[in-house]
Amino acid sequence: LANFGFAGGTTALFSTAWNRLALLTTVEMVAAHRLYERLGFRRAPDRDWQPEPGVNLIGYELDLGP
Repeated sequence: LANFGFAGGTTALFSTAWNRLALLTTVEMVAAHRLYERLGFRRAPDRDWQPEPGVNLIGYELDLGP
């Protein structure tokens, strides 16, 4: 499991399995959400979480195939 932080700590990318990538992003990063969806990521509400009060992260996953 790898965990990568991005500028401002607003987005994290990590590998959940060898055949899937998951990422977390803040709800405010609407342009990033559109980019992720164009790249094939799908919303993964089961990955949403709040690491601290006021920081709401939403999950996306990308299936890399078998």
